[in-house]
Amino acid sequence: MEDEVKRDQVANIVSALDARYGGSDSYTRLTAWHHTDYHFLRVLYPDHRIHSVERTIHRRSVDTLDPEDRRFYGDGILLDPDALSSVPRPRVYFGFEANHAISNFRRVADHLPSDGLRHWARAIADRMAKRSHFDATWICRDPRLELVPVLTLGHYRVAEVVPIASTVGPGERASPGRVEGEPRTEPRDGCSRIFIR
Repeated sequence: MEDEVKRDQVANIVSALDARYGGSDSYTRLTAWHHTDYHFLRVLYPDHRIHSVERTIHRRSVDTLDPEDRRFYGDGILLDPDALSSVPRPRVYFGFEANHAISNFRRVADHLPSDGLRHWARAIADRMAKRSHFDATWICRDPRLELVPVLTLGHYRVAEVVPIASTVGPGERASPGRVEGEPRTEPRDGCSRIFIR
């Protein structure tokens, strides 16, 4: 899975977020993929608040963690909004859309010298692409949450997770107001659509 982590991009994201939010202990990081990004961050930044919001354990979708996984991950995996509400805000969600090797292959395909080769290579990339890791988590489908774009860096997308105003409890900060025409994530849409390409 070494092709799923871009160490330099992750380090730059952490630095940018630390600067934006006022330090490493001032926000909670939510990763879309616990097999790589979550573990990578936990090792490199053991004092940071880091959680995974992926619901796949051992290649199966889960609603609860079995005792062995709970012992291993502790409170590191958040499987639902109740678990999410237990971690401090602001909550910043990040992940990549596609496997980095596939993304790089797509870029190469776009520069091939003939239409036939470009079409053939893009078809291969489409077959190889498994899913958008950024779009695959429950965070993207929960209608009570909104993702506000923060930054895009290389393969990664970063958004702040905020409750939609109608679901905000006493003393909580609601989603910032939207500018007319600004993209908004609907529960059925992929989260990555909020990023203008």
